Amino acid sequence: MIGKFKSGALLLLVMVFVTTAQAGTGPNLASVNAAVARVGDDNLVFGKNADRQVPIASVTKLMSALVVLESGQPLDEALTFHERHTPAANNAYTRIRVDSTLPRSEVIRIALMSSENFAAYTLASNHPGGYDVFVQAMNEKARALGMSGSRFVDPTGLSVLNVSTASDLVRLVNATLKHPEIREYSTTGYYRAHFRNPR
Repeated sequence: MIGKFKSGALLLLVMVFVTTAQAGTGPNLASVNAAVARVGDDNLVFGKNADRQVPIASVTKLMSALVVLESGQPLDEALTFHERHTPAANNAYTRIRVDSTLPRSEVIRIALMSSENFAAYTLASNHPGGYDVFVQAMNEKARALGMSGSRFVDPTGLSVLNVSTASDLVRLVNATLKHPEIREYSTTGYYRAHFRNPR
């Protein structure tokens, strides 16, 4: 089975601005929450409600990808897409067939570029210790990065209980910059995945 995936659901934006206003003022943003920092620096150049906790939806998958890559599991290992052990949310559509297999690297890619929830779930389920240990590892990584306003309950972002802050997400994005795979996978515009053994 060949699956075609298009990017569009998960975008990383780097904001750069030149302040021409008076000292102490920032850009006039329509966003309710915002954080601007220099690449690689966790200190904010500008913040707007930067420490307000809000649900982060599919941005969650950046943390999921980070945990997978830092676990050291082989990227060429074939993962099987099994039935979920918990029901998916009503808005969780997938084109991936149960019992299909795909290398871990490709599962990460479609999780990021296409915001594929079944892919993110499968990455978590194949973590050493299983799904619950993976979610625990997400929270441990958040604490290690100093993301004090963040909490994760699932690897997909479908739960509104996955929360973070704009300033915490600066820390997360800076951590992902150490992994070129995340940059490559999250900016892939089109990808054809070759699944094996679909049902």
